[in-house]
Amino acid sequence: MPIIEGQLPASAVAVWQHFYYLTQTPRPSKEEQAALAYVKAQAEVHGCDWQQDIFGNVVVYVVAKGAGEGKAPVAIQNHIDMVTVAEAHKAFDFRDTPLDIRIGDEWLQADGTTLGADNGLGCAAALALLDNPPENHPPLELLFTTEEEIGLLGAAALDTNMLSAKRLLNLDSEEWGSAYIGCAGGLDYKVQSDFVPDELYGDEIFYQINVHGFKGGHSGIDIHRERVNASIFLLALLDALKLSWKWITFEGGQANNVIPRSALAQIAVSRADEDLLKQQLAVLFKFLKEHLGADDQAVRFKAKPVIVESLVALSPKDSKALLKKLKKVPHGVHTYYQMDDEAVISCSNNLGLLSLGNAHLEMTLLFRFMQDDDKTVISKHCQNLTKLGFECQLEGTYPNWPVANKSALKQQLDKTYQQLFEQPVAWKTIHAGLECGLLCEKIPDLDVVSFGPTIENAHSPSERVNIASVSVFWQLLCALLDEIAQEESA
Repeated sequence: MPIIEGQLPASAVAVWQHFYYLTQTPRPSKEEQAALAYVKAQAEVHGCDWQQDIFGNVVVYVVAKGAGEGKAPVAIQNHIDMVTVAEAHKAFDFRDTPLDIRIGDEWLQADGTTLGADNGLGCAAALALLDNPPENHPPLELLFTTEEEIGLLGAAALDTNMLSAKRLLNLDSEEWGSAYIGCAGGLDYKVQSDFVPDELYGDEIFYQINVHGFKGGHSGIDIHRERVNASIFLLALLDALKLSWKWITFEGGQANNVIPRSALAQIAVSRADEDLLKQQLAVLFKFLKEHLGADDQAVRFKAKPVIVESLVALSPKDSKALLKKLKKVPHGVHTYYQMDDEAVISCSNNLGLLSLGNAHLEMTLLFRFMQDDDKTVISKHCQNLTKLGFECQLEGTYPNWPVANKSALKQQLDKTYQQLFEQPVAWKTIHAGLECGLLCEKIPDLDVVSFGPTIENAHSPSERVNIASVSVFWQLLCALLDEIAQEESA
């Protein structure tokens, strides 16, 4: 493949080859069929059996090699789907368009879209084991799950009869030098409310206000970085207007697990107030931007008169009342806990999607929790929203992965990492929803660790992977499997 030859390290060439193919193969959540067909084709090329359950999850069975023959199997797990977010100015259909890959001195990323390194590089590493396996390894069960990015749905529906392994390596982590032994669970809520519609009349002018270019990012990993939620920014802009206006529509966010990067609102004002509206919007945007952090200084603003499709709006009074309620919707980090003298995020929420139209409001909230006690905090937030007149409905849930300190895999990875790199691995928990929690719940006594290369800005068009980290990640994966086989044969 031309993009690989001479541009990326030969030490992990098989990983890069498989990853490049995945970047050229559409794999949004619910549309992973082409990527799964590639996985099954690779299994057959290498003479490996495979199974697929009714939800689309695939397991490829790799026979043991060398000292691993006759030993207990190890599962290697990744999700095949990716988050599909593009820059606001870029028209991009992820269902049938290959990604445009850019290679720099240190980083690889896509042009104006998410890269899908989350979790495509883990998938690629698993497939590379078919091409370049370590000299010794136990029987392998390569598990590729579906629909992870929309609620870990594939893992939740997994037919566990396809697996016999009691040890599992998850390759969906994004910080080289660290490995993970715990992750957050999630609660997805749909929040909605209806309002008494107000009519629009001929003496009004309609304006569309758009903000875009915020940094955004992963709603778990990046939630503590104080990056601005575009919806909340635009709501603050509207709330600061000192004139009478009617609210027609609002659209903010790209997905429930993405910090919103853009938002758009349509409002109606008296024709006599048009100049005042434009003046206030310009002043308010400049003022609000001055208080943003460095990550969000690329934000852009546009306001223009438009022809609206709907003649239904909220009255000025109801518009202001709704803004007041929305200011009380939670977003960001709620609680922390101590782990090895470090403050770790325990509970958070992302206001992911927010829409208003035809006097009907809907929004999605993704609460993440590291400890079961956090559910009490989440319950109180939902009770407060109900008191404000919102209807809260739980749409999906997945369990946290409790910290697993007593783990044979943890000890083995500790040993292997120290031997390879002459320094200890950093053990952490991650404030994101790995499938480890679900798999541990479904498979009793499952021993799990998670590690991966360095991936930055996942779930955003700024997503990128550190090229050098992929080589050492691949080196660790092969060495760990070799050590597991050698140790068990001793």
